[in-house]
Amino acid sequence: MMSGLIWKLLLASACCSLTEVAAQQLVTIDTSLGRISGTQNSIRGDEYSKFLGIPYGTAERLQKPEPYGNFASNPLIATSYGSPCPQFSNGQIIGSEDCLTLNVFTPKRRRRNGLKSVMIWIHGGGLTTGSSDKYPLDVLAAANDVVAVSLNYRLGAFGFLSSPNDGLPGNYGLWDQQLAIMWVKNNIADYGGDPNSITLVGESVGAIAVTYHMISPTTPPNLFHRGITQSGSAFSLRFQDIRPEPNFQFVSTTFGCNGTRDELACIRAIPMNSLLASTPTLMYNPAIDGDFISPLFGEHLVQFTKDNYLQHGSQGLGNFLNYDILSGWNTMDGLVYVPAVEAINRAITGQDLSQGISEFVFGEVFKASSRGSFSESADLITTLALQFYMNEPTPLISKGRSIDDRRLEAFVNFFGDIGFKIPSITHLQIHSKTSSRRTYAYEFTYNPPGNGLSGSAGPEWLNAAANHRDEVPFVIGAVLAPESICSHTGLARCGRYNRREERFATNLMNHWTRFAKTGRLNNKFKQFRFRGGQSYMNLNINGTRRDTYPRSAAHRFSAGLDEIALRALGI
Repeated sequence: MMSGLIWKLLLASACCSLTEVAAQQLVTIDTSLGRISGTQNSIRGDEYSKFLGIPYGTAERLQKPEPYGNFASNPLIATSYGSPCPQFSNGQIIGSEDCLTLNVFTPKRRRRNGLKSVMIWIHGGGLTTGSSDKYPLDVLAAANDVVAVSLNYRLGAFGFLSSPNDGLPGNYGLWDQQLAIMWVKNNIADYGGDPNSITLVGESVGAIAVTYHMISPTTPPNLFHRGITQSGSAFSLRFQDIRPEPNFQFVSTTFGCNGTRDELACIRAIPMNSLLASTPTLMYNPAIDGDFISPLFGEHLVQFTKDNYLQHGSQGLGNFLNYDILSGWNTMDGLVYVPAVEAINRAITGQDLSQGISEFVFGEVFKASSRGSFSESADLITTLALQFYMNEPTPLISKGRSIDDRRLEAFVNFFGDIGFKIPSITHLQIHSKTSSRRTYAYEFTYNPPGNGLSGSAGPEWLNAAANHRDEVPFVIGAVLAPESICSHTGLARCGRYNRREERFATNLMNHWTRFAKTGRLNNKFKQFRFRGGQSYMNLNINGTRRDTYPRSAAHRFSAGLDEIALRALGI
């Protein structure tokens, strides 16, 4: 029961935030799928059009999606976002299973027949929450001369319930994404986009998804051309299910489907709200299904782990080595879990975080959040993590802090490392070691005032570093968006960013869109090279500077944890 409460709180803290309402003037265009009407808009003097809620696929429950085909009406009215996919939001069930839609933001054409580079945004949310309407891409497209696309995909049990031995391979949410990318490839020229210059961009679990599209054997060559991953990568055993059957067994048993003549038909017939209500604490990972994700990739990670992340070749990497990549992390991504830890600490001890956390709370949170390959060895890993991170010097803890306060910092650093930073760096190391394409890295270090943990009753250092997702409103341009566009996004300071922050956002968008257009960054960015300086750019409002990633003790420690997890699974 406690683990269920803990996971609910973790989901509440780690889901996404960032919708949009604007003055509308209809614009209608002819496309190969039929006529479509969107809205023509202007933002800060830049004109653009947007087409919202375009259906790209249809899907039966727990089956691969099929292309939607031609528009059902003529013209299709595309002036509002489509329904989110089924999920919990603020404790309420929202969404519809008819949710496979995407949105296109296209700037005014500035030259005849000039097609523009395309950026496809894949949202985060732990594979259980999130929707495209939370990420307004208006400014990104209008001010930077790119076509921007966002999309919905199936989540939770609807997108990732899996049991290959029972005829349910899973990964339906990834198949949805791939179908949306194919729709963009085939149709984006109708909206002024260049099908031969497509960049995938993802944050958190969206970044993990981008990695899986790069390595999937089902991804056609040249479907897309570059990848940007923000605080996430699939290069971690923690983000794949080698044994996904327990979730399937739980659902089947809960609804009396096990032992029936057609178990899958029984599960597919469960009412949407009932299925969601029964599974709010289940955690999901992409499964090694032998189709979208090759067993060779799982074997690659296993061998890569046993070889201490240094020796293994390119087996199982699909097209990963054929893309230019930009990958990075935020200073303290692990801070995203602090609100959940605070709530859990109150539930267990009746206290806030001003005095830190106990060893028991540390362990309970990690065990409840363990999934995939880590679930069988959570107790041992918790013990080792406490020993390591309590003795690892950190810049934020001053002398005289209590041991419980140091333990809270250890928790933040541990979760930030294993969940975000180390998978991202591994992603960069593998690519730069084995690919001839460009490899760029960054660390986002700016902590926007009022956008972090100011409401948490804890030590001051909780507000001293960049939290998970802090970069998102800057790189998509929401910092520059008026309140009419960002008022429903959950952005804490919607319409109230200062001039320095606006200039910072403009610079970051310039970096991201330059990479999307050319695969290059300006000369300030030195490429990340496995042999020859693992350089990355420190991105801050006070200026950028070049740093070099050391082969840290934390990276080696994480590799050791992976090997422990494999042994627990008998691998």
